[in-house]
Amino acid sequence: SVVIFPHKKHSHQIGVSCYWCHHQDLEGEKPRGCTKCHPTKKGELGPDNAPPTEDAFHERCIGCHRDRNRLDPNLNVAIECTDCHINNDKAQAKVEDAK
Repeated sequence: SVVIFPHKKHSHQIGVSCYWCHHQDLEGEKPRGCTKCHPTKKGELGPDNAPPTEDAFHERCIGCHRDRNRLDPNLNVAIECTDCHINNDKAQAKVEDAK
């Protein structure tokens, strides 16, 4: 399935710093893509033992979403698999929304 990450929603609307996700980049630098440090294959480790992308995303994204829901249950931040993992039929609409 496809996962679309809405950068504008997280950075502009919610105010999450780019460097919270791009945690190895220095503030002021252009953030690098996740796969510069995190391998795409399950079971492999990247530089400094960086976990695979899937594990890193699940830990960081779902962890943050659960924390926000705990702080304010009315937020109802996405935590179900199908909230982020979408089938290819819905992917194009999500890409447009993420811009």
